[in-house]
Amino acid sequence: MAIRILIAEDDAEIADLLRMALEDEGYQADSVSEAQAAISALGETNYALLIADQLQGPSGGLTDALRHWVVQVARGQPTILLTARDWAAYITPEARAELAAELGVAAILPKPFDVDALLDLVARLTADGPAAN
Repeated sequence: MAIRILIAEDDAEIADLLRMALEDEGYQADSVSEAQAAISALGETNYALLIADQLQGPSGGLTDALRHWVVQVARGQPTILLTARDWAAYITPEARAELAAELGVAAILPKPFDVDALLDLVARLTADGPAAN
């Protein structure tokens, strides 16, 4: 059985790129474009990994509900947070790692990101990828 990954990304081109890249590696990838849809999907399906953009909510950035999920619920599940925010590209990788640990996510990746590096990270976070299962 393929490892299931949820992509929560509001940019359709990026979501499609991620989905295709993950499926080419043997993962099963589902995609949603809104925070509430991500929360619903996470409640209905057992995903091995969440790859989440900072989905725009009414106040911009992560909605309070998704932020709550990331901070409270995701602590036991690997999560990669993607962001196009300027600060993410200008802080050191060490500072990003510290912030990720503070939020309870596995990693924060600034956009644009290297797809191969993302796939390597996904493989590490899912016990070396689909072939390991």
